[in-house]
Amino acid sequence: MKRMNRKERISDSQKTLHTAFSNTIASVISLVIGTLVVSVTTRVMSQDDVGTAATFLANRNTIAILVTFSIYAYVNRGLVLHDEDKIGFLQSVAYFCILVIFAAFIIALPFKQQLMDLLSLDPFLYYWLFVSLLSYTVFLVADYYCIYSNKSGLVFWIVIATGPIGQILSVIFAVLMPSNKYIGRVLGLDAAYVLVTLIFLIGFLFKQKRPSWRKCLKYIQESLSFTLPLLPHLLSQMLLTQCDLILISYLCGTDKSGIYSMGHTVGNLALTVMTQIMCAWSPWVYRRMKENQYAPIKYGSEFLMALGVFLSCGLITVSPELVHLMLPSSYAVTTSIIPMLVFAMYLQFLFTLVYDLEYFRKKPHWIALQSSIAAASNVVLNILIIPIAGYQSACYLTCISYAILLLTGLGMTRKLDFKSIYNSRALLFSIIFMGGYSLLGIAVENNLVIRYLLMIVVTCFLLYRYRNILNSQLKELMRSNGQ
Repeated sequence: MKRMNRKERISDSQKTLHTAFSNTIASVISLVIGTLVVSVTTRVMSQDDVGTAATFLANRNTIAILVTFSIYAYVNRGLVLHDEDKIGFLQSVAYFCILVIFAAFIIALPFKQQLMDLLSLDPFLYYWLFVSLLSYTVFLVADYYCIYSNKSGLVFWIVIATGPIGQILSVIFAVLMPSNKYIGRVLGLDAAYVLVTLIFLIGFLFKQKRPSWRKCLKYIQESLSFTLPLLPHLLSQMLLTQCDLILISYLCGTDKSGIYSMGHTVGNLALTVMTQIMCAWSPWVYRRMKENQYAPIKYGSEFLMALGVFLSCGLITVSPELVHLMLPSSYAVTTSIIPMLVFAMYLQFLFTLVYDLEYFRKKPHWIALQSSIAAASNVVLNILIIPIAGYQSACYLTCISYAILLLTGLGMTRKLDFKSIYNSRALLFSIIFMGGYSLLGIAVENNLVIRYLLMIVVTCFLLYRYRNILNSQLKELMRSNGQ
């Protein structure tokens, strides 16, 4: 990719800001509607149905990594390197996903019953698993492209489709399938993936000029040479995010897994918004790192940390009311689970900064080692502690595991001069603050006045501390919209 001049960098930053803004607005809409739909879901579906659907999707995500070797994880970097042939590169990755998933379907047919028993699938979900795999992986390729290219309008509707629309469809399908509500939930949540995949394949891939087989194989080989060493990291991330749900299901029953999954869903709301912002942030960071432009990264990352703190504290503050208003009384225990899960998700968000640096500097084996250590710790801790302390202890174990992930990452990236790119002092302070606020949120969960007074103090401090950044960004956004 050719080096940008100053005008092009400013334009690129403005477009990235638009994409991040669209992502944020779409995510906020998703949060509001998703929260309301959660209330309906828990009344339409049993805890067993919710737990079964959650387990299927967790298994789907893990199998996608294994079958495709997570080749889609290279798309962001591949687009930076092959900016002049983006279409050919994307076609190569998408074709590879289609081919290997079809091959996996053929190979797995003789072992159908064994796989159904292993993954707790009925005949329909067994066949749907491969449709889900195909739509999920190709969707990721399409989504990465839209975000990288700053197609803010498409990004907005993709987030809406995979968020609130998917949740609403999952409830509608569950009602229409009263004897198989878990299947209805799976179909509803997968509907947007299927739709985006069909549009992407028909309107984007098949109507564009295809790359030569030689170039296609070159792109695939290049991608796999990066993602294969990264597989332990991706599998470990799946373990970190899904291990507690899966083990609770096996150790305590799917009803407890259903309760915990609702706590996990609420606790994940702030991370959902931050992830959408980071989707636009990460490609922008790669472009700045390529040109050794570190000052804008340091300037923006501190504000991102503050935004993460604000969203996380806000979710901890309102979570008791969300649970009491939106969920049946059988889910009341989630009020003591959510704060620590929010803290764990904040640690996961901070690790994205570490990941971006290691990813760009071609250190996938570092990322894999860090994630493997954290995932192994999580599995061992869950197996040892949950039978003794109960399924609620899983939220604390998740925090410990993500802390291990982040600390090992920070330790190793010292060799990559992490401090010159990110504000280490702000990062450390935010970790300590969020840990304390999460514990305090549990202690005062029944005292509404104290909780909201604390949030007001946090809000006022952050507004004052980052008033200059907020003013400049709002003026820039208004100027861009005016143009």
